This record gives sequence, structure tokens and C-alpha cells, in this order.
Amino acid sequence: MKQRKWMIMILAVAVLAAVMAGPALAGKKGKKGKKSGGDAIAAHPDDLKYPELKFTVPEAKDYRYELSNGIPVFIAEDHSLPLVDVSVALKVGSFLEQADPDLKQGVAAFTGTMMRQGGAGGKTAEEFDEAVDFLGTTMGSFTGSTRGGASMNSTTMVLGESLDLFFDMLKNPGFEQERIDIRTDELVENMKQRNDDAQTITGREWNWLMRGREHFSSKVSTVSSVTAITREDLVAFHKKYWNPATMMIAVAGDVKPEEILKELEARFAGWDSVQVDIPWPPPAPTYTPKPGVYHVEKDIPLGRVRIGHLGVQRTDYADPDLFALQVMNDILGGGGFTSRLVKRIRSDEG
Repeated sequence: MKQRKWMIMILAVAVLAAVMAGPALAGKKGKKGKKSGGDAIAAHPDDLKYPELKFTVPEAKDYRYELSNGIPVFIAEDHSLPLVDVSVALKVGSFLEQADPDLKQGVAAFTGTMMRQGGAGGKTAEEFDEAVDFLGTTMGSFTGSTRGGASMNSTTMVLGESLDLFFDMLKNPGFEQERIDIRTDELVENMKQRNDDAQTITGREWNWLMRGREHFSSKVSTVSSVTAITREDLVAFHKKYWNPATMMIAVAGDVKPEEILKELEARFAGWDSVQVDIPWPPPAPTYTPKPGVYHVEKDIPLGRVRIGHLGVQRTDYADPDLFALQVMNDILGGGGFTSRLVKRIRSDEG
């Protein structure tokens, strides 16, 4: 922890020094708004001119490698900073709870969270946290509705030690009971407050209106469903679904492909790849939305309105139109404050 704080302080000082040195290096402005020996400074941000952006979407095949156990690895070298990002993605998610009668509701997400929070590799939760912090590394894990994953970011100088901890988390999570109890209490406490937030209420009701209450994507946890999950449930879910047969890996940063592939091969050695019967793609909703105006009465000082309808339905996860639609959605409104709708309506029109 102390080492990480020192690294952050050093980085902050370096950035501050660079900012302070900038004006001096740029030279003084002349009387007509020009830098001595430089280009003209725009009088207003609207007058700024930029060269045409030329960008070619990279081909995935140019970055694809494969480990001896069949796991695909995508590697993008970037030596501009001594940092490395490693991401693992799996075909797991809460949709499995609908297909597997042995799984309890909520066990997928609970497992994904506790892999990081519950200790690993023989270390207690506190010991594991301290080991990760000492290296200045960040890592996490999750299980969503249609995919699971884990990620790690470290400096190049401690990459080996960070990978050791990362794979301990992936292969041998501890699922410490004390941390499980804490997480259970947090989830129950959150449930007590979820009807006090307009966004939470409209999100839940919208999912029910669009996909019905039985689809995996609109299931809502209850106190009884959360408290029913045991440590043994987490261990069983991890053992069955978090294995190399369902994984793919992406690495970006200060690495050479041949070197990072050796590192990954060494850490997957001895980890059996067990084929799992995973229904894919996840089941589509069978519910048909009914047009209308729906209202939830709640005595809170905030109101929210949602307007919409069903859009394109996923029938093939390899369909390239899916990614085009995601980009279009982000530009128009999904990108938040950088999207076209927000900029035009909120920023320009007030």
C-alpha cells in the first residue's frame, strides 16, 4: 500500500512539473496573439483547426495467438508507458441459472464478485489485498448476465508477481466465509434502499415491461434468494464454469508477444480444461411487450420518464451489424455527455 502511494505521489509531481514547464517551453505570446516562433493561437476554441483523423480499424486476426490448451490470446503491443493490461473473458453469466436447475438465483454474480474479495492461493482475503496493493496492481472479477471476466493492470516491473496473484484468483479463489457474510449483508442492505431511488425503480420496471419477469435479464434478487447462497454454491459454480475451456484473453501494453505467451503458458500449466455444456447464445425472451403508459407512484423528490420499444433482436452473436449498432447508439445517446443528443439538447439548448 505504501509503495503504491509513493508511486502515485511521484507520478503527480511529474505531471505537475510538466504542466508548469509547458508555458516556458512554448515561448511568450506576441502582441497579436502569436507565440514567438510558433503557430497562431486561436482567439476562441471554435476557431481551432485539427488535421483530418485517419483511422483504420485493426484486423483481429493480426493480433491473434493461441496457447497450447487452445485458448485464444489477442495481444496489442504499446511501449509508450510501462503498463500492462490483461483481460480474461468467459461464456458464463446469470443466464446459466435459467438453464441449470442446480444453480441458485444470483450465484453467478456472487461468485464473480467473491473471487476477488474472498482471498486466493492460500492467502486470506486481507493478505491477498495487501499483496496486490504492495505491487501497485489493480485486479478484479465479475459475472454479468451473459459473460464473466477478470482484469488486471500492473506496471511492467512487477508483471510476473502480478500474474502470479491474478492466476491465484482465477484458479484458486478462497471464498472466505467472513467476506461472504459481509457481502450478503451489503446486498440485503441495498435491497432496503432500492425503492427509494427513481432510477433503480424505473430500470427494474422497464426490464419487466420489455422482457417479462421470468427472463434471466430481468430477475430481481430477494432477501431469501441472497441468504440462500452458501460458500459451497460458489465453489461449485467456479469449479464447473470458470475453467480454461470457456476463456479467451486480451493483453495490451508494454509486452512482447513471445514473452507474454510464455508467461501465460507457464501459469496455465496443470490447469485442466474441462469441456462444459453451455447453451449458447443465451435464451431470448418469450414475453411480448404491451404498448401503453405505465406509472409507478412513489413519494420521492424526483421523477423519471422512459420512452421506448423493442429494437433489433440478437439472433447471431457473430453478426457484424451488432457492433455497428453499438457504435451508432453510443454516438446518438448511449455515450452520455459526449453523445449527440445530450450535447444538442442539454448543452446547446439548455
